[in-house]
Amino acid sequence: MVDSLHRRLMYLCNLSYELAPGAIAVPVRPGETGRRDAAIGLGHQGAVIARNAAGGLFRDVALVGHIPEGIVIAARGTMPPDPHAKGPAALAIIRDWLNDGNLFDKASNDFVDRVHGGFAASAIALCGGDDGIKAVLTDLLARDDIPRHVFVTGHSKGGPVANLIAWAIRARWGISSVPVTVVTFAAARTGNAAFRADFNSRGIECTRYEAFFDQVPKLPLGTDQNAALRKLLDHFGIKVSGDGVGFVGIGSKVEENPFQAIFKNAGGLVHLGNGKIDFIDNLEMIVKAHSIGPETSYDGLVQ
Repeated sequence: MVDSLHRRLMYLCNLSYELAPGAIAVPVRPGETGRRDAAIGLGHQGAVIARNAAGGLFRDVALVGHIPEGIVIAARGTMPPDPHAKGPAALAIIRDWLNDGNLFDKASNDFVDRVHGGFAASAIALCGGDDGIKAVLTDLLARDDIPRHVFVTGHSKGGPVANLIAWAIRARWGISSVPVTVVTFAAARTGNAAFRADFNSRGIECTRYEAFFDQVPKLPLGTDQNAALRKLLDHFGIKVSGDGVGFVGIGSKVEENPFQAIFKNAGGLVHLGNGKIDFIDNLEMIVKAHSIGPETSYDGLVQ
């Protein structure tokens, strides 16, 4: 059975957390029968792009390569917490999370209206330079043996970074004749409604996968799905963006069925050992709901 394009893009997003900066293409992992590595089918001209090093770790990482359908760009999400990290490595992880919290910069010179400042900084860093995404993409588009279609994907923080990269391809780099498709998994929100409207006007096909218990796709908080927050802000005359909506999701949304999610995660909702609600179990359930590894919500959601 051949995995679908969206599943193979999810595998790439999952694999992006394991990529070594400066590596060429994707490492072959011994012991696997190839369901993931072979199904991805990356060409040999792929390269890992890394930016903003600290403590031996890189805050921003992306893979640019090609698959049978065309060129693929996969942006890595936020580095997961590591209780064993110490010193500079721990500070590098904290720095990555602080970047996620930088939602105040408009970055209006690079994008339209208001976008997430931290995500914008990551996208700009990854795209620039002689070895950045723009340069590598230009080289790949010049080849005759690769289909002219660009797929941009990302998980968690990588989702909004993928949105910003796709927008730049269309709006800033003059690449108008090549189809651009975005597929995000558990993506945080990229910008406000004005940016989303401009993004949608560029002819970019975008699909957004969201698991029921995953909280990240609701962040940063926006008032489009939170009436109480909107009412509170309106009461105090506070506008979080030019249109008062705040950050919104981008893309045609594919949502997990809430009933299936509840039954699938029942062990986390109620600790079966004592029949009581267990905070740790619930926390583990939410963390798992954000994962794109095997036997997770996203693994079952993406067909």
